[in-house]
Amino acid sequence: MRKFIIVTSLIILAAPIVSFAQINPTAACAIPANPTAAADWITTITCLQNRIGALENRVSALESKISSGSTLPGIPAVPAIPTTNKCDAATNICTVQQGVSNDGVKAVQTFLQSVGTFSVTPTGYFGPITKSAVQQFQAVQGLTQTGVVDQATLNKIQTMAPQIAPSVAPTLQQVKAAQ
Repeated sequence: MRKFIIVTSLIILAAPIVSFAQINPTAACAIPANPTAAADWITTITCLQNRIGALENRVSALESKISSGSTLPGIPAVPAIPTTNKCDAATNICTVQQGVSNDGVKAVQTFLQSVGTFSVTPTGYFGPITKSAVQQFQAVQGLTQTGVVDQATLNKIQTMAPQIAPSVAPTLQQVKAAQ
């Protein structure tokens, strides 16, 4: 116990001093050969902190390039996600179909996630991932695999939702099938 207190004290006292040392952030950080040598651990921890800082800076630079609309070499520009919101303003009933983004789509995605066919975070945008998840759901339920939330698919979802995804069941009742 006494060794632990001494090692911990050394790390706490030496860490601020060592953190200002100039260490190459891209160099490999060695794991200490002697696990009880505090100085070796301080050097390794400082090295890792510097590498993390360098990676954070690189991520920030990439994020700023992406958010400013510029493209990265070899990576095509990401098209903007359409924000079409096919919901009736008076009734708040949303049409769920490819290319739209609304709360109805998000509720369907959440339901599909509950049954295991949608494996990403629900966004409310009906794109190719949602279409594939709908097709998988339709296959499991013995429906025609169109990837479209038609009336038969919507009826099945609305019937199953109260038991499988009760949190979105009320929203799913306000969903309108694609035409």
